[in-house]
Order: sequence, then C-alpha cells, then structure tokens
Amino acid sequence: MSASTPLPAAQRPETEIIIADTGELFQQCVDVRLKVFSDEQGFPEDTELDQYDAPGRSVHFLLRLVPSHTPIGTIRMVRRPRKLGRLAVLSEYRKYKFGAALVLRSHEWVLAEDPSTGGDSPYDVVAHAQLYVKPFYAKFGYVEEGPEFDEDGAPHQKMVAHLKQ
Repeated sequence: MSASTPLPAAQRPETEIIIADTGELFQQCVDVRLKVFSDEQGFPEDTELDQYDAPGRSVHFLLRLVPSHTPIGTIRMVRRPRKLGRLAVLSEYRKYKFGAALVLRSHEWVLAEDPSTGGDSPYDVVAHAQLYVKPFYAKFGYVEEGPEFDEDGAPHQKMVAHLKQ
C-alpha cells in the first residue's frame, strides 16, 4: 500500500474529538503542541503559547484515542479574529489523516456554534500556514492572501477559507 493510499477503517485507531473545556484537557492540547512544534520542529517553547490561549479567546479541540483517552492531536480556533491554527498531530498518527478530521471539526463548530458569527455568511476563517502545508489547507477551501511572511522564524502564508452553511 502506498503512503497516499488510505488505510482501511479497521486499521485506523478509534478516536474522538472533544472540546478541551477544562484546564486538564487544555494542558493535554499544549503538551501535544509542544511535542510537535518544539521537540520535533524546533520552534522555541516560549512562542507556543500566546495571547489567544487565554481563557475565552479560543476553542481548543483535542483528538484522543478511544477508549484510553490518550491525546494524539489538537487544533485551535481563535474566536476573534476567527483564526485556525496550532494544528498538531503526533508523528506516529499522521498516516491516518487525522489532521483533516480536526480541520473539519473546527469548521463544523464555526458554522454551528460560534457565537461570533452573528448569522453572517460566508464565515471567513484565516490560517497562517507553514509553506509546506499550503496544499493541505487548500483541500479545505483555503486560498492564499497576501505575501509570504515570517512567523516564529519560519516562512508562512496567510490563507483564508470562506465557509458556507
């Protein structure tokens, strides 16, 4: 089976995506982010947490194995301005394409539950994508906007998705 061939569902570990609505669950999100961005990719730990991690500023989604509840992935949706980011999946689970599930779950939340939408459509979501993941975000309707820029020492591209009900 090639790397791009999806694995049969029976070979994928069972998971769930929940909202990290307690301090303990939020810390599990942070731990996954630190493993991916600091330990694996070399970003400084002090850049991982920012003003958008303050209570009430964002919704954090946690991907975890079932039934063990082992955290394996996370994504953050900043409420205002609406910005998707901090998508991280532990390396040994990336082959299962769980990043896509996290993006889709965060989009579902924006369309169904984000109180900042105010009924406006389309619902714009911004992502600052590292250059190598631009094609990934494009699969979900994100389009490049503006020039490339440096964020935390790595080249990024602003990308915007116009979600519709």
